[in-house]
Amino acid sequence: MNTGSGLCRPRQAVALFVLTAFALLANGRFAEASLQCKLYQWRSEKAHYQTTYRYSAEQTKAARETYAPLPKKGVFAIARLYEIAPEATTTKPCKNLAVTKRLFLQRKNDPDFVFREIIKFYADDGTLVATNIQDLSEQLPRTGYYLAADPLPIPEDAPPGRYKMVSELVLTKKGRRQAFLLASAQIEYEILPLD
Repeated sequence: MNTGSGLCRPRQAVALFVLTAFALLANGRFAEASLQCKLYQWRSEKAHYQTTYRYSAEQTKAARETYAPLPKKGVFAIARLYEIAPEATTTKPCKNLAVTKRLFLQRKNDPDFVFREIIKFYADDGTLVATNIQDLSEQLPRTGYYLAADPLPIPEDAPPGRYKMVSELVLTKKGRRQAFLLASAQIEYEILPLD
């Protein structure tokens, strides 16, 4: 038998086929995850977490019947309800974690009010990972019940592990540094390995 012809024997051919199939399958999963991350990055190149509240007239009416009115003196604003919740407790890099928020805000009508949301992300060991500050003044122009459902982008290089997102709603006035904490809420979620 000529072994120098470059043809494989049947056993070698089967072994080579199995090894090639395994390598392609493993590389296929890696390539799929890599493609998923590239598409995610392309779609959300400038994406970072932002809250977009929408006013609900129906929920505002119900909340006004449930909660006491804003005191006439000494109080500028109160967040009677401020809740956040994740759609799931686990996620992966190159995906979005849907986060919903519910807010019932009572406020005085003062054009100098500035409402900000300060969001801090912590690793499981308490390390501060990132801080995001957003001005919500235009989104919260009056007393009312507000709803938000926004994606939290999980970057490709996010290390697997447990995380905490702490959201604070604060009130300041234009030209002043003093801020008042109206409410805070938090969620926990876990980032799983990509593959």
